[in-house]
Amino acid sequence: MISLGLNTVNNYHNRYSKSDNVQKSAYNDNSPLKAVKADPIYLRARILPFRGNEGPSRQTLRYIEDVRSEEHSRSRRLNRLSRLDLDKIQDIAKGIDIFKGWSIYDIDYVSRYMDSILLQRGCPHQCIHCAPNAEDKITTMSWKNFEAIANGMGELKDRLGFSPFSFVSEKSDERIIYSFSDSDPMFFRSPEEISNENGNKKIIHHDIHDAAKLFYEKTGTKFVITTAGWPPNNKFAQRAAEKIVQNDDCIYEVTISLHLFERTVEKARGFEEKARILREEAQELEEDGKNTEAQEKLDAAGKHETTANFLRKRYYDMMANTIFTFVPLIKKGKVDILFMPFPEETATNDFYKKDVEDSNKKLESSLLKEIKSRIKQRMEESSGEPINGLDEIFSINEERFKGSEENRAKIFERKISYIGRAINLDPSGSSSVEQERQKVYSELESTPQSKLYSKLYSKQKRINIDGSVLVNCSPDTKLGEVNFYPVRLTGKKLNLPEKQEINTQREVPEYDWPDESITKKRY
Repeated sequence: MISLGLNTVNNYHNRYSKSDNVQKSAYNDNSPLKAVKADPIYLRARILPFRGNEGPSRQTLRYIEDVRSEEHSRSRRLNRLSRLDLDKIQDIAKGIDIFKGWSIYDIDYVSRYMDSILLQRGCPHQCIHCAPNAEDKITTMSWKNFEAIANGMGELKDRLGFSPFSFVSEKSDERIIYSFSDSDPMFFRSPEEISNENGNKKIIHHDIHDAAKLFYEKTGTKFVITTAGWPPNNKFAQRAAEKIVQNDDCIYEVTISLHLFERTVEKARGFEEKARILREEAQELEEDGKNTEAQEKLDAAGKHETTANFLRKRYYDMMANTIFTFVPLIKKGKVDILFMPFPEETATNDFYKKDVEDSNKKLESSLLKEIKSRIKQRMEESSGEPINGLDEIFSINEERFKGSEENRAKIFERKISYIGRAINLDPSGSSSVEQERQKVYSELESTPQSKLYSKLYSKQKRINIDGSVLVNCSPDTKLGEVNFYPVRLTGKKLNLPEKQEINTQREVPEYDWPDESITKKRY
């Protein structure tokens, strides 16, 4: 059960009423707050995120309660710090370890448009169109650190009555947050050492559902997950997905990215290209009467084609299994299947220019049909029940393939942006992208600290796996997107129990945190 109402604030009145004698006169004996029971989430907390009786004063809690009552009378929800007088809640985070050394102005800045908590960096898919340019090596946030974040943000939520470290969904009134940036959440695997009653220790591994469940219990915030699939033989990821299906209360939406740019398909494309070249060479040899050499070329081409077919089948099986696993969520309307074609009119790279039309045809004729047939077969083998909503999802996206070639890319909701690794697909645009990136960095470096802070106040924020704050400082151009122009503000990090190093080759400018006179300003 998640407590999101006034009682979350009231609990703190009860919690501090015995120890805060100095402030007792601020309340009268007839206060209805005394009748409120303790928050069950707080009672279940395994690790208290604050020490002893350290916490906000009763005046602070009374002020928040008054504001919440006033907002309620106006039929509005108090859901962001900007509706509060920060000077009156300066001690709201007192005793919460992750905010040690932070002022309320720091919390206001970091939580403003907070959209992500990065549980890991790096991705095994290595899709060739990856705009965040995810690295191959995966670095994962330690479970102890994530638990500290969940507990600390949950404690702050209880004091405020809402969680500022999230945003409200456009579709509903739910608070949500992304758990990824340059990674696939289904591969999240964070170890924890635990001891039993006898003192024996063992290692357990937490998955993305464990993280989502804990964060939801503590903060009332649901995770958004985007995945490009996982191999059926990856039992850990498979089990995580099954747990999500069995208990989806903590999940807002799962987006399945379906395309022909994943590492496996890229390898298949490479073998197909080698086979094509070998067959052309074989034809030339046959014309010259060199039949033996030509046959050797043809045999080698056949082996490459066999390998390519095997790799494509492996990708089809992976995506069919991924979609099949989430069928119960499809029925609930919690799954979005995102198809990604190649925009033909921008395919200037010689290799992909030859292959792009064929790739889109395979996306239409092979990938979609193969996956649907595999899913339907598995449904027949299990229960035989039809998948309500699945055909509709596929048919809507299949219609997008029927437009003319010049309009085909335009009718897709999302196209490939030539940023990150996708630059390699369009060499003609790579220089302009890099020039734009350098322009952004130059502007930031020449901007005074006070103006920089003001400029980035309303930009989207995210918590990195080491607790540092990343800010989206992209320019107002088509090239600027959330993931690709981050700034690490080195002066402000969450105070996490374990030190973590980030494995990333991405170069990001670093800036000091402004002084108190700047952070007090509201923009």
